[in-house]
Amino acid sequence: MFFRTRGNSVQFLRSEKNSEGKAIQVSLGSMNLLTGKENFDPDKPLKPDERKKIKEWKNKQSEIAKLEKTLSALKISSQIQSTANDISAGRVSMSEADLNEIEFAWRQLRFAVNRSLKSS
Repeated sequence: MFFRTRGNSVQFLRSEKNSEGKAIQVSLGSMNLLTGKENFDPDKPLKPDERKKIKEWKNKQSEIAKLEKTLSALKISSQIQSTANDISAGRVSMSEADLNEIEFAWRQLRFAVNRSLKSS
């Protein structure tokens, strides 16, 4: 069994032999990566080991998403400093409206972090 990611969906595939004995890829179903909605072919029931592999794949994808979000959050300060350096050097210009959007986002971040700290 293997997985093929295409855009916002993943296909679950298995290799089977056709009438000539050649291996072919058979789609067992798919899942929308944004909604999590699964769509399996009722004519091709999953084997227990395939169900297990799909569950493991989903868990790994969830871990990867969490790590990517953590990495993105940790890079915020370097991105801000880099932008400040670019503005100082004249490579980037920002309007007052751009700065207001950044300040609003910063307040939302501070609120979320404070709320998270109080609940833990």
